[in-house]
Amino acid sequence: MDSSKFGEIAEELLKHCGPYQHHGWWKCLGESAEIRGRPTGKWEDVEDALCEQFSQEDLLEARVFVNRGGLGVGLNPVLKGFGTVIAPLRSAPEAKPFDLIVENGLLNRKTAPAIAALDDGRLRERLDAADNTLCLTFSLPDMAALWSVGIPAVPATGLTGMSGKRLRKFCKRFAAWECDVGASPPQPSPAGEPLGEIGEGPAPGQQTGGQQSSQGAGLDESPDLVLVAWDLTKLKSLPPAEFDRLLAHLKRIGKNLDIDFANVYVWRPTPEDVERIGFCLEYRQKEGVYAAVLSCLNKSVTPAILPDSRPKPTDLAAGLTELVEALQSSATDSNAVRTPWFNMQSLMIEKCVTPLVEKADASSDVKARNLYLGAAVASLAMHSQGCGLVAKTMCEMRRLGPGKFAMLPQQEVRQQGSLANTLLKYFEAIEKNFKSRESAWDW
Repeated sequence: MDSSKFGEIAEELLKHCGPYQHHGWWKCLGESAEIRGRPTGKWEDVEDALCEQFSQEDLLEARVFVNRGGLGVGLNPVLKGFGTVIAPLRSAPEAKPFDLIVENGLLNRKTAPAIAALDDGRLRERLDAADNTLCLTFSLPDMAALWSVGIPAVPATGLTGMSGKRLRKFCKRFAAWECDVGASPPQPSPAGEPLGEIGEGPAPGQQTGGQQSSQGAGLDESPDLVLVAWDLTKLKSLPPAEFDRLLAHLKRIGKNLDIDFANVYVWRPTPEDVERIGFCLEYRQKEGVYAAVLSCLNKSVTPAILPDSRPKPTDLAAGLTELVEALQSSATDSNAVRTPWFNMQSLMIEKCVTPLVEKADASSDVKARNLYLGAAVASLAMHSQGCGLVAKTMCEMRRLGPGKFAMLPQQEVRQQGSLANTLLKYFEAIEKNFKSRESAWDW
């Protein structure tokens, strides 16, 4: 719809919504002046007020209203709820909103918030003050918490499965790849290059001078993207499942389309950082909260995608180490674990199964051949199930968080013991058969 009409409708909606109230750990920060939350009255009153000023057709076209079937036309469910978060995007502080960040992404544009947000004047000012670093969160309360300490952030909604036009827009906006036909990709940044210090600019709430283009053209260079791989609002270091899916998608894009994502980073805090932030929040030390969050971000950010330079493991110990490390960093990302898992399976076959099969092929004794083949099957089953047990345990430990221990599943442990016992019996039978044949030869 016409941008000016959407702006009028969105502005009127925001007038009826109260300031967003931080909750939980972040309650001490009070309310946000920029982000809106639940209305001061009832949602029904908001609907009535909007209907008095705008036609039903305009409200539907703006997606502020939706058709609810048998319930008729009413306010879009993504705008209301217990934890309502509505973040307006404006080309300038006094301008009417050109879009609203809501629960499932953007209300007006059919693109990702990370792409549209670069047209927001206040966010561009914050980027200037934050060394051109943009955080991608996986919940709106996390985004609101970062806004409250002056860190530019937008939800990562709409990036996990991006393709086609959205992918091209994302790449152009963040200079990962020049998508124009015939253009050459830019030279990749040095892998592992650290981010600049964040927080050298004005304090939270202050504005910087300088006007930028409303289309984001004022940005001298593309922002560094930081994936927030922890639950900031609940102070839990466990990364959300959406983080693993997005990181895996970016890795596939980079690998198959030769796109450089050297400006994408991951924020994983240490337990000490989480404890410090929690302490400042608990004792309502606002300045301490700002300092703790900025310090944590500056020292806990690492490159998200590094070139795979590690050689393929050549023994079982190295293979198991590689698998465990992959499970620790991406427990829910099947793509990140796939190669280490394949390497481990190949090593098990090479080191544990193939020698037994070769022994069977070389044996002229039918009984010995059958025993060797049985031992090969039992060995493969035992080692494969053992790796699966390790994977399940690592996933459970990651779900529980730091300092917690996962209980091994008793049934699978018993099965593992039974397979080990079966393999041992095969080896005992092989030894017994060998000795009996030796005795026959001596005779």
